[in-house]
Amino acid sequence: MGGRGDNEAGVSGRDGAAETTGGGNSLAAFYEAWAWKREHLKDRDRLQRPYVHLLDDGSKLTIKQARFKATGFASTVWDSSIVVAKMLEARPELCRGKRCLDLSAGCGLIAVVLARLGASEVVATDLCENELDDNLPLLRDNCEANAPGRVSVLPHCWGRDMESLLPRFDLVVACDVMYVSEAVGDLVDTLAGVVAVTGCGGSVLLAHGRNRGGEGAFMEAAAGRLAVARLPDSELHARFRTDDVSVFRLTPTGTPKAEHVVAVGTQPKGHTRKRGAAGDVVQAESRDTQTEQTKKKTKDAA
Repeated sequence: MGGRGDNEAGVSGRDGAAETTGGGNSLAAFYEAWAWKREHLKDRDRLQRPYVHLLDDGSKLTIKQARFKATGFASTVWDSSIVVAKMLEARPELCRGKRCLDLSAGCGLIAVVLARLGASEVVATDLCENELDDNLPLLRDNCEANAPGRVSVLPHCWGRDMESLLPRFDLVVACDVMYVSEAVGDLVDTLAGVVAVTGCGGSVLLAHGRNRGGEGAFMEAAAGRLAVARLPDSELHARFRTDDVSVFRLTPTGTPKAEHVVAVGTQPKGHTRKRGAAGDVVQAESRDTQTEQTKKKTKDAA
């Protein structure tokens, strides 16, 4: 399959799709298009062996992964992350010289690619250690091994403590975050709360594959706060794109509404305090819903 091995993705040059042309080579083109995809692989390739990502400049990134723990969590590189990483490589102006966030970074592929492409600052987040086993150390190790000293790794639960991520980012990337409908309201709170506001050029790249159960609820929650547009294939890497991965660009639509502002101060652990239109305080199970989303995500990886 492309001669690169089951656990390696990359092309020499940006127009990999042009390597195989002509009707007689249609079968070869089909295999070439699937050579980089990972979600069909056995667990030893998806969860145990390191993932090797070949950058368009010929250099390699080695991303360690984590098999399932007793707590039920694993960490792997998903196809959506590869699609976005290769898109950024093909269009480095999207991140070069900009302050960037890899939200719910997992293994950290996107964060590393952002750093290697010349982002001025890169922050990568995932759930706190006590809420997601030991994924933050894995994320830190991968970032330090592949982009030494260029990525800051922080804990973050959607909808909580956005102040720790400020100032706002020019570019936010979030891959495979559509697993649980109950969590997407908090996800929208974070995205709208940390991306640069209207007029400052901020945007979000959101991508997900077949696990998209929360997509409808997300679109409803984002309405009036984030404008959503699906990117056409012409904006993606010529080879690293697939019908089962959708990539969206989100841009802020205006000033956040009062009911979406996260209150600062004392709040029950695991809750987000939001003020409704009438001033009443509504508590949302932010930590529990995001943790449940991650459990479902890692279960689907099995």
